[in-house]
Amino acid sequence: MVSSPAVDRLDLARTTNDPSGLEEEFGMATDKDFERIALSLPGTEARPHVDRTAYRVRRIYATLAPDRLTANLMYGPSDQTRFCAARPDAFIPLPNKWGDKGATTVVLAAVTEEELREALERAWELHQ
Repeated sequence: MVSSPAVDRLDLARTTNDPSGLEEEFGMATDKDFERIALSLPGTEARPHVDRTAYRVRRIYATLAPDRLTANLMYGPSDQTRFCAARPDAFIPLPNKWGDKGATTVVLAAVTEEELREALERAWELHQ
């Protein structure tokens, strides 16, 4: 397995009993940040979607994974390329047809709250 700061923080978040302290220590975003930011965007609703929580305006623009450590953001291919090129340790194309269309996983432990806000706001803008 390849080690990177994002993978190391994700592993630490999975194994610790108190992931809330990781945000302060490492400057990483959390699932609580994700929910707060997403729900602050006008018109956003959170609803169950398969095994995830979906965040939507007219259409779904983001889903939070059941383990609450990653989320999928619904971009187009050009935005996916931009985010993945800028932070390949944090933004990863989904390895399927959704990914071919721009769906991108963000590792919450690998981004700051500000980076997460920018990523969510862009996905939200695309789904107005």
